Amino acid sequence: MTTIHPPDILSEPFTSLRRDILDIRCLCCGAKLADPTSAVLKLGPHCRQRLGIKTRFLKSNTEATDLIVRAAVAASQHDLPTVLDLVSQLRALDPVFDALADRVYARFFDLRVIRDGEDFVVVTPYDPTLIARLKPLRLYFSKLPPTKGWRVPAEKLDEVIDVIAAVFPRASLLNHDGSVISFGAGVRA
Repeated sequence: MTTIHPPDILSEPFTSLRRDILDIRCLCCGAKLADPTSAVLKLGPHCRQRLGIKTRFLKSNTEATDLIVRAAVAASQHDLPTVLDLVSQLRALDPVFDALADRVYARFFDLRVIRDGEDFVVVTPYDPTLIARLKPLRLYFSKLPPTKGWRVPAEKLDEVIDVIAAVFPRASLLNHDGSVISFGAGVRA
């Protein structure tokens, strides 16, 4: 006679149930984390691999791990100013975290301004109205990685932000200096 044992919810085949119970999310992509290493580091294995961040490096760098954990907790509590501050500190700690910072910014902001040498790249969602309004400014849209977006000379940046504010009146934009520009009822705040 075969004995049937109740399922162990912490064993590998039950990772989806474990994810639901723990509800720990990746700072980078927001996916639920199931494996213990990822839960401790607050970065999933796929994101660590894609960004080239070695688990061994994170485990040995306690300051970086602390910043990532605190940023992930702040993200779960929707405390965006704290997330931005901690990710900025992480970026200053080591250039290896630049890609992670960019992914976190992209996760929270559809509208971003990124410095690219002397000029800027403005990342926006696809919108026909925005395209029509930016066309007279003779901007170039680059589809090349690492950042797809509108190439904007420094002297036209304020004008482009005003156009974005008119098209997305209730949105927020992450500026190249880490500040957040909130548009309210069509007026830049």
